[in-house]
Amino acid sequence: MKSFSRIMLASTLALSLAATACSSTAAPTAQTAAATTRAPVAQGTHGIVKLAGDALGDVDLRPEQRADVEKLAQAAETRHAQLRKDLRGVMLDIADQIEKGAVDKAGLKPKIDLAIAKIDQVRPEDQASLVKLHDLLDESQRTQFVDAFRKQRMEAHHRGGHPLLALAQEMNLTSEQRDKIREAFRAGMQEARADGEGKEGKEGKEGEHHHGGFGGHHGPGHGPGNAMLEAFKQPTFDPKTVGPQGSLADRAKGKEEVAFGVAEKVLPILSTEQRKALADKIRTRANAEDPSEGF
Repeated sequence: MKSFSRIMLASTLALSLAATACSSTAAPTAQTAAATTRAPVAQGTHGIVKLAGDALGDVDLRPEQRADVEKLAQAAETRHAQLRKDLRGVMLDIADQIEKGAVDKAGLKPKIDLAIAKIDQVRPEDQASLVKLHDLLDESQRTQFVDAFRKQRMEAHHRGGHPLLALAQEMNLTSEQRDKIREAFRAGMQEARADGEGKEGKEGKEGEHHHGGFGGHHGPGHGPGNAMLEAFKQPTFDPKTVGPQGSLADRAKGKEEVAFGVAEKVLPILSTEQRKALADKIRTRANAEDPSEGF
């Protein structure tokens, strides 16, 4: 689902943005001592918080550390509950528009902008939570956590397979449709890249970190997500220096237009049945317990 909802305009934004929000949060752990145990942490959470909690299950934690971790994770879960709800609403709106075959930019953009604004609002708390997690852990525990997190992220990456290819097969896209869709995406990516390079010229390369936090979208072991993990292992840690610079709203400018443009090119390529299949797929993901899972 990761690829095709991105394909279809602001789902790109809404989905990756929501994932970005959660990616700055983690579940806390502690400093090793005598009676440490390994057990699942932060169960019942979602998104990147759950991924971090699963990784913390492979860390030797003392009982008091485990209790602090659970508090941090639950606070993050509460903060992100509304974000998931907003994401679900945007996805359902996108699905309806895909099925109808027309993009209502005027109707969607305010909802996407509001979701982005809410992500920016919780970001300082997410960063503070990440620092608390770092300070709860000693050096060996931080290394255990980072190693386990990388493993979890790699497994999740491989489980996902190639969603765009799978969806293309489900929708019975012809080779001609695939070529046209691929070209629309290629043009959109080039436009987004040009927009990003323009911003670098104004703000410097630091201002164009795309996704900070532990959940970067460059694949396991690459990109700013990996830089965050490396920084987390150090004695001192400040996520603001390795995460995305500036507000998400500022960094999203221009990308929304690109996403809408790609959607407007792709929708006419699809048949009525194919649009419905895609819309139903997005609705299924939206109505899942965690709509951001897999993005």
